[in-house]
Amino acid sequence: MTFGSSAPVEFSGDVKIKCVCYECNHGWMSDLENRIKPNVSGMVHDLSVSLTIEDQRGIALWAVKTAMVLQGAIAQGRTRFYTTQECEQLRVSSLIPERTLIWVGRLSESALFAAGTHIWQQDNLGVTHSGHAATFIVGYLIFQVLSIRVGPQYYGKAARTVCRDGPWDDSLFGIYPPNQTVESVYETGLLPQP
Repeated sequence: MTFGSSAPVEFSGDVKIKCVCYECNHGWMSDLENRIKPNVSGMVHDLSVSLTIEDQRGIALWAVKTAMVLQGAIAQGRTRFYTTQECEQLRVSSLIPERTLIWVGRLSESALFAAGTHIWQQDNLGVTHSGHAATFIVGYLIFQVLSIRVGPQYYGKAARTVCRDGPWDDSLFGIYPPNQTVESVYETGLLPQP
């Protein structure tokens, strides 16, 4: 595999990222993956599934964990967006960082992809806030995780991140923060039928 190449690279087998310890990888991370596997496996294979609020929360925890691991794998000496404290809070207390939004969607063809990037957002007062956006594709399932870090002047205050309207509104469904049970991700009309 050549990094930096624009040509697609195909491979099969396990993907191993060496930025977590053995105990975490085979402990709480494995438990979390086993917890979400029944729902995620169906969506990865392009099957319609029902997601309760608890299912959405489990998938959201897994998505944030995956965003943190991806960031750790690609940071390599650079400053990470997710702090050690945020990673520890996710591990110990299942706390997703404040001001995080997570979506799932259906891709029209099977793929494997992961990317993350730092972003900046300017509020209506002209204050710039940093953020991190991560996208993962596994089979027919796509996840997007967006976390925004606000300045101290906003601590303890409600702040709302609004995403620009676009075609993704018809193909992505917000699972975090969860606010409703999804009877079937394909039957809601939010995700196209296969």
